[in-house]
Amino acid sequence: MEGVLVRIVFAFFPHIIDADPRKVKNSVKTSLARIPLRWMIRECFKTNTGILFRLDLLKTVNLDPKTLDPTVSRRPEALPLTTLPPEEMYIKRQPMNPQERVTKPGPFAWLFKKAIDSAGAEGVGDKDNKGPVDSEELADLKDSLAPIYDQLELKRLWWIAEYIPFKQRYQEVDEKPQFRREPRKMNKGRGRKIPKGNEGEFVRVHRSVKTRMEAKYRNGDKYVPGVVNFEEERVMWVD
Repeated sequence: MEGVLVRIVFAFFPHIIDADPRKVKNSVKTSLARIPLRWMIRECFKTNTGILFRLDLLKTVNLDPKTLDPTVSRRPEALPLTTLPPEEMYIKRQPMNPQERVTKPGPFAWLFKKAIDSAGAEGVGDKDNKGPVDSEELADLKDSLAPIYDQLELKRLWWIAEYIPFKQRYQEVDEKPQFRREPRKMNKGRGRKIPKGNEGEFVRVHRSVKTRMEAKYRNGDKYVPGVVNFEEERVMWVD
């Protein structure tokens, strides 16, 4: 709307392109997608968007309603990796077993959906809330070590698109933000590029990225953020 000032907050998360909840079964309780989900819900409460949530269901994504309503509490420091047992302190690889991936709905999926819908939302919420629930900080720690579902690895046909020369535009900042055109070029599987911004400006990156960078895979490899121009000295860690 003309004359209305809109404040936009943009934050980077661990491989946000691949943090797609559709690639993980509902029964899996740790997922990279849960980190930005919790952050966005918290931002909704902080900015008084007016979006309504069922407070009892927030627990299913490890959010404590008391920390969001009536006022949003400041988050504690991130938990260290040593909080977890030694066998769980590693970054997980994407599952290669087809049985562990999300499969397409079968011919009778509509029947199961109808049965679940007929049970009503109250039944679903009560069932999901049974048993102990990890704190938001512990959930962030576990989720930050969850697998990345890289579609260039899972669906090799996507590499064809990576070698098609598309028209591209990138954001550059000098006196004012503007988009500059680049000639057609192939992406070749490269990650995103963070806009430079003005001198002295920081890039907001979720602190779960730092946790993942401090951890290792079981073979000793380290996690490297997917953006092509990641510079930690320009980073402002956010929660």
